[in-house]
Amino acid sequence: VIGIGVGYFLSFCLLFGVYILLQKQIRDRTLAEAALQRSQSELKTLLENSPDIIIRVNRQLLHTYVNSALEREAGIPIEAFLGKTFSELGLPGELAEFLEA
Repeated sequence: VIGIGVGYFLSFCLLFGVYILLQKQIRDRTLAEAALQRSQSELKTLLENSPDIIIRVNRQLLHTYVNSALEREAGIPIEAFLGKTFSELGLPGELAEFLEA
C-alpha cells in the first residue's frame, strides 16, 4: 500500500513539473510574440515614414515592397510597382540593366 502511494506521489510531482514547464513556455512564447509584433510595427512605421525611397526585390528581381516615399516622388501608386521588374516598369534600358545586374 505504501509503494502505491509513493508511486502516485511521484507521478503527481512529475505531472506538476511538466505543467509548470509548459506554463513557462507558454508565457515566454506570448511575451516573444508581443515583442515581435512591437518590433514589426516599429519597423513598418520607420519604413513608411522615411523620406528615402526604400524598395525590396526578390531573386527574380520583382518588386515585393516599396515604401510611400517612392509613391510621393514618382506620383505612381505603390501597387503599380509590386510584382514587376525594373524593365517592366518602363525604366530606360541601360538603367534597368544596371539595377537588375
